[in-house]
Amino acid sequence: MLRNLVFVVSILIFWPSSSFADLGNMSGAHGTMGGAHNSSTRSMRIIDEEFEKGKGIFLGRNREVGKIKLCVASGDEQVKLKRKALKPYKGATVNGFINSLHNCDKPDEVMLERLGRGHMSYLIYYLNKRYKLQLTDYSKSVIAS
Repeated sequence: MLRNLVFVVSILIFWPSSSFADLGNMSGAHGTMGGAHNSSTRSMRIIDEEFEKGKGIFLGRNREVGKIKLCVASGDEQVKLKRKALKPYKGATVNGFINSLHNCDKPDEVMLERLGRGHMSYLIYYLNKRYKLQLTDYSKSVIAS
């Protein structure tokens, strides 16, 4: 019995004193319950709702609008909406860009009438931000609120 007591006492004497403090402190450098202040946590991403709604319309995920294949006027022909096709519209007016958007399947259909002002506003916001079009005269456009 004396041997066991000496063994325990010697462990307690040679055990570093800071280790006892860390046992009760689980939010320290070695603890795993440190909360949101350690370097391994991820910050919450700020979601741009208008961008996400426009993306949904563009990709055909919006149930109210349905699937749309967007084309843009390039000279006399309709070209599928891609980055290269949108290059001439960089810095254009919002109304000019809206007038150039068409449905590839039905070129006679006016997109503003099909989508409405709200959905068209989301779509223009998404395309402007996604393709960095830098559209001008938004306050004078037909979709301005």
